[in-house]
Amino acid sequence: MTHRKTDLRPTLSSMSYDRLGENPGGLSHHQAVLQPGTEEELTLHGYRSSPCQTFFFHLLSVLTLGSLYLVTYWRPEWRVTWTSRKCALTEAKFLILVDRDGKTHVETVHVEDVGTGFPKQYVVTPHRVGVESGATVNGASDSTHLTGASQRVMRYFLYQHVKYVWVPEKLIFLRLTGLDQNTLISSLLTDFRGFTVEEEMQR
Repeated sequence: MTHRKTDLRPTLSSMSYDRLGENPGGLSHHQAVLQPGTEEELTLHGYRSSPCQTFFFHLLSVLTLGSLYLVTYWRPEWRVTWTSRKCALTEAKFLILVDRDGKTHVETVHVEDVGTGFPKQYVVTPHRVGVESGATVNGASDSTHLTGASQRVMRYFLYQHVKYVWVPEKLIFLRLTGLDQNTLISSLLTDFRGFTVEEEMQR
């Protein structure tokens, strides 16, 4: 029996691959544009803390007698880029926002427990939640909260007193509106069934 040697190098070099946090088309999911073409247009860039970058940031701040702290006080977006790395919006802890006028803002993504009566389109279940390790949910660690199979949370950020909520099905943050906008009566009947006995006891 004879054995043929096959050179796989040309094949491997021509193979395409997807980096984590990117779609098959190669477009990164770390940014998105909200309400494009309007006065409220916002471009989001997702970041999560990097222990290594954070260590060197504080080290350089000490070596420069705190000058980096002073600089990043006035330019908080620089601190985010220096202490964090880009990531998909699904796991972002910090957001750099760029408005229509090109002004930059920094906001934190909050995670909050929700009950069974909360609209399901905004609910993030444990296997889909993308908060970083070490973050807190209502004062407790992720490992504490995500161990329960029934854990339900919502992710959101506040910008100019407006809440933007994460929608898992669309993988994007959307501005939270009232029930008077784009709400079907059928969804009210299916999503809101009143308080459970446990919820009534808590109230």
